[in-house]
Amino acid sequence: MDFTAFKMNVVETTGLAKDALHIYVGVGVYLLCLVALRPIIKSQGIRSFIALIVVTCIALLGEYLDNRDTIEALGLTGLSREQILASIRDLINTCMLPYVLFALNKWTTIFRPTNKSTSLTKRHKKRTIKVRFFILLFEFIVLVAHLFFGFIIQLTYDFTNRFDTISQCLLIRGDTHTDTFVRMLIIANIDTREEVLTWHNKRTFFF
Repeated sequence: MDFTAFKMNVVETTGLAKDALHIYVGVGVYLLCLVALRPIIKSQGIRSFIALIVVTCIALLGEYLDNRDTIEALGLTGLSREQILASIRDLINTCMLPYVLFALNKWTTIFRPTNKSTSLTKRHKKRTIKVRFFILLFEFIVLVAHLFFGFIIQLTYDFTNRFDTISQCLLIRGDTHTDTFVRMLIIANIDTREEVLTWHNKRTFFF
């Protein structure tokens, strides 16, 4: 069975058009070469270039087999215009997508691994941690300030109440040295009316 008959049988079996068959063959050979060469060649650029050469050679070999009878009998110059145009169309159908994939791999970053997403994720995590840290720090400062000012306000309130209580008690007793006596009572931590009166009755000194 010659190559032309074999190709026609494949077209009839698959139900694909001849042009579509060339496209599938070209892309399939290109991807197959990339997978087969991966354990041998680590560089993706070199693998892609070798796969492109293989596709081109297979496409040229297929066109030679299609026109082998004419080439063997009359040479390349014996090919008719229709045969040449058909061969060019088959070469374009077979090689176009592999060449496009090679160009995308060569001059773009579509098929190249990148760590940008990972780095952005790490940056986002670090930024989130910093924001949470500053929020917690701010809440802690607010809590400490609230406790501190609450303590100061409560202390001032207690001091004012104590001063008023002592002053009223001394005024009731008719003491003429209220300010001096109040200071001594505050230092002695006497803050109730009963304690003030008791302490006032027992004092044995003069102001």
